[in-house]
Amino acid sequence: MATTFSRELERLTHSGLSLADPASDMRGRQVLDRDGNEIGTVSDVLVDPEQRVARMIEVEAGGAILGIGRKHRLIPVQVLTGGDAEAVYVERTRDEIDAVPDYHPAEGDEEEDQYQAAYAAFGVTPYWQAEVSGAGRR
Repeated sequence: MATTFSRELERLTHSGLSLADPASDMRGRQVLDRDGNEIGTVSDVLVDPEQRVARMIEVEAGGAILGIGRKHRLIPVQVLTGGDAEAVYVERTRDEIDAVPDYHPAEGDEEEDQYQAAYAAFGVTPYWQAEVSGAGRR
């Protein structure tokens, strides 16, 4: 019998959840592209509430004055190449990350459409498809 994975992710900040691996909490860390350019800051971690694992990070970038021009983007954890106490590294260029659609928290299908768009923009199979088929296992 196949394991099912929830597409309804919860924001770690407001969920009351703790991650199975506390070291995977990346909130507040800088996000750097593969060339070391700063992209923004991890504003939240989107968590699968059933598996208690991080599935995506929400990155906040721009908006120097009163947050005007601030953008939020989702980055699947599959494209993260590592990190430390200060930063998270993404295996993409700044231009590739800037091309990802803006993220605006929503409900239901609209939220899931944004998850799908982020996975598509990074060219990775969504976890709910990859792990059921076995292709997403590391």
